[in-house]
Amino acid sequence: RNSRAATWLNLNDPQTIERPVQDLFLEISDGDRLRTAIQRVLLQGEAMDLEIQLGERDILVHLLPFLVDSESDAGLMMTMSDISKIRQQQREKNQLIDFLSHDVRSPLVSQLAMIDGLRQGRIMWHKDLLNDLAGHARRSLNLSEQFLQITRAEQSDGADFYEFELLNTVDNSLDSLNHQAQEKSITIENTVDDCVWLKGNAELVERAITNLVSNAIKYSPAHTRIEVSLEAQQQTVKLHITDQGKGIAQEEIPHIFKRFRRQRRSEVAGEKGAGLGLNFVQVVMEKHGGAVRVESILGQGSTFTLEFPALIEQDSEPQE
Repeated sequence: RNSRAATWLNLNDPQTIERPVQDLFLEISDGDRLRTAIQRVLLQGEAMDLEIQLGERDILVHLLPFLVDSESDAGLMMTMSDISKIRQQQREKNQLIDFLSHDVRSPLVSQLAMIDGLRQGRIMWHKDLLNDLAGHARRSLNLSEQFLQITRAEQSDGADFYEFELLNTVDNSLDSLNHQAQEKSITIENTVDDCVWLKGNAELVERAITNLVSNAIKYSPAHTRIEVSLEAQQQTVKLHITDQGKGIAQEEIPHIFKRFRRQRRSEVAGEKGAGLGLNFVQVVMEKHGGAVRVESILGQGSTFTLEFPALIEQDSEPQE
């Protein structure tokens, strides 16, 4: 055996080398398929490939029979290759196709159907029709912009990062959301007043903050409060965004940053979303060497935290 196989199969027993190969796969979910394949290869003498799951890994198994001489029992060589990245890329490609074929096309198809109905007289003109058309157009534009933002974030290069002041970035983000908050009578309390410098892309960070605060407004009841606060430590700078909204179910939290992932409760409530906003935030934070975390209680609200690596001490000027 080799060390990689031992790690994948959690083989810590020093006597593993003496165990039958079939016994090594007793506890994995695809163990029965693999044992059946081994028996088939040994009996039929034909090579075979199959894919199995080992925890979170996608593994391609190649089984090759061999015979030393006519008087020996048949043997088998097994090669295991980790193809997780390949399969993840394929899944992301399929998700992108689904996104383009449904989420992006759907508003456009609705617009064309309404225009065609007007032309043929199946739909009568009314004052809300323009608002409906504009709503579909805005949704298409918003989806396109979100996808472009993620692509831009993924292509960002740390070599192009520069020093920027976080306070200005937060202020710019919140200024752009004042109207959205006022429409729901939501108060945004910004307590960020420390001079903290970071290294990165201020525009991407501003967009990430905007996505989080915009979501907080969207999923919070009217006449509630959103608090934006800063926690500057020696090694880490943490920006907290706390709302009094609907909250997130605990079983949803591990998945909310995945691309095209939507909360089930939001989908049932009819709240439209492409599942791109939080994924964008995660991509931006990873590019900046940080992380995004969330704590939430259903019916009480959520706190999203952006954790950045600290650049220099607080209240000092950026280095030239």
